[in-house]
Amino acid sequence: MGDRGVLENRALRKPHHACPIEGGRPMTNIFWVHAFASAPQESAAARHFSLQKDLKKFGINVSILACKKSHLSPKRPPEYCDKNSSEFIWLPGFSAGGFLGLRLANIVTFFLCLTFLSKKTAKSADIVVGSTPDPLAAFGAYLLAKRLGKPFVLEIRDAWPETLIKLFNFKPWNPYVLFLGVLEKQLYRSADLVLTTLPEISGHIRRYASGAEIIHVPNYVARDDIPKTSVTPSESSKTEIIYAGNMGVANDMETLLSAARILEKRGFADRLIFSIFGNGPMQSYLKSSFADLNIVKFNERIAREKLYERLAQSDAGIICWKKNSLYRHGISANKISDYLAVGLPIIMSYDYVHPIKEKPAGIVVSSEDPCALADAIEIFVKMGNEGRNTLRRNAADLGRQSFSFPAFGKQLANALITLNQGTSVDDQTRI
Repeated sequence: MGDRGVLENRALRKPHHACPIEGGRPMTNIFWVHAFASAPQESAAARHFSLQKDLKKFGINVSILACKKSHLSPKRPPEYCDKNSSEFIWLPGFSAGGFLGLRLANIVTFFLCLTFLSKKTAKSADIVVGSTPDPLAAFGAYLLAKRLGKPFVLEIRDAWPETLIKLFNFKPWNPYVLFLGVLEKQLYRSADLVLTTLPEISGHIRRYASGAEIIHVPNYVARDDIPKTSVTPSESSKTEIIYAGNMGVANDMETLLSAARILEKRGFADRLIFSIFGNGPMQSYLKSSFADLNIVKFNERIAREKLYERLAQSDAGIICWKKNSLYRHGISANKISDYLAVGLPIIMSYDYVHPIKEKPAGIVVSSEDPCALADAIEIFVKMGNEGRNTLRRNAADLGRQSFSFPAFGKQLANALITLNQGTSVDDQTRI
């Protein structure tokens, strides 16, 4: 069955009318399951908090189901959960740290609490969305939707189990990998709608669900979160290249810092500074391995409320990806939307097509090539004001056109309301 047939069949669903009324139109109530979601003040996974605010403008009310504690938010105080109780439904969780076994135990706990969520708590849900920073949590969302007799929407953030194989060197016959492979296919086939942050993954999804309706919903920055300012680099004589994000396996920091070493040897120490903000499992190793560099300064993670102001004071953002076929599905790092939100040009190493290169909103070179990256940075350092300003304008345009809620918001709202009520936003009297 083609996409048109899928949409027509869904339009014939019996509408749900148990929702409260706002402005004469039934509200659509969504339970959005993301085990590691957080509010913006935590600098972790705040995307769903932004979606929650923006979808409300279309008459869609989102309740976020998340772990009280996880490896991303191990020190979350109880009063935090109380403060955000109107936006979140908190399920039990514990601080898992960096231990994979404890993380698995935590997500199993979350899965069980979600699967057996009381009908009294869940009765207001018209749609259940399951997000896949962990597929087991998304499967719990599917089981909850099935138990309630409600539509199920799948949000794909990573390609599982391929991520474990290609990035973390798990063996294809590992029992957990095999389990996730079965889970992945079941989720694709069971979803009434698929949302994804990965722009090129639709072909992979349709291998298992040929009629799937798929919407690209990129990571983005809510306009209210961005200071009313443009990129205003400091008056320093040095060009500042900023990295703001995690230092983990997926982030090719070694290529970045190796390029910095090359540039220091080329004599750029008096013209260039790399400001690294963040933490993660690779932080100690990187600090010790590149401690000799005067051109690099390591800093702690920036609080989210100060992030965009700090980015706007820099000259360019940087991000490096490993040479890995996993990324043929596209990339969805928050850093990209963060940089573009303030019109910051991006210097990136990446082997596949990306609008940063096409726009251009920066300079893109091959992955795992420190010399090519150093050359690209040298080109930027020597670039005149006219060239830099062009890249800044292009970066700001790309942020608005592709990495903002208006870029996809109406299509998403239409799909969700159609799934629930059988009529789209365009058919309503008020948007």
